[in-house]
Amino acid sequence: MDKKITFRYLFEIIVIVFSVTLSFYIQEVLDDKEKEELKNDTLRGMLDDLEDTKASLDISEIYFDERIEKAEKIIETKKVTNEDILWIVSGWPWSVTETSYKSLIATGAVEYINNEGLYKEITQFYNQDILKIIEEEYTIEIRDFWKYLNKNYPIISMNKSKDYLAQDDWPTALQFKYSKSSLNKMIQDKIFTNYVYRTISYATTMYFWNNVFQEKLPKLRDSIKKEIDP
Repeated sequence: MDKKITFRYLFEIIVIVFSVTLSFYIQEVLDDKEKEELKNDTLRGMLDDLEDTKASLDISEIYFDERIEKAEKIIETKKVTNEDILWIVSGWPWSVTETSYKSLIATGAVEYINNEGLYKEITQFYNQDILKIIEEEYTIEIRDFWKYLNKNYPIISMNKSKDYLAQDDWPTALQFKYSKSSLNKMIQDKIFTNYVYRTISYATTMYFWNNVFQEKLPKLRDSIKKEIDP
């Protein structure tokens, strides 16, 4: 075969191989750039989520603090009011906005986080399974206690719907009212007082963890900002 023809074929093969390799390289660079943008966009969304979570944690702090105060007052004074009951039998779902966190994991964008410490911060902040379990267990206990109250202590009245809808203060729930006789019996009721103790235990635990996440949140927010704009 003519050397010129052979050289031409070899050159064409080299060009084709180079073109394909370059094409793959460019596509890989573009994919990396898209993933980087996806990561940053998701982290920006996480910053918004953290603002929602901060508001929820701030409200929870007020709620748990008030619940502890009401429950401890019942034990110390050996007296209970209708308002006290409203506080100790009201549930409180543990809520953290994690939309962007789930997206970060589902899309694989988490792999493009440059700061390994940030990934650890994120997973530690959003890994709250134990708190969700505690909240679910207590929700069941609240339902059981409501059943116990309904069976043993008759409700004599409740606040009107228009008053409930117009209220601005805590807690936003319909308040059932019991007679003085029933309230006096409750404080002598061991099942009732046991539940009050359980309320103190639950609220104190959740108050503690609420404060832990309040402390973690601004640190996580700063780390995310550095990752987006190093």
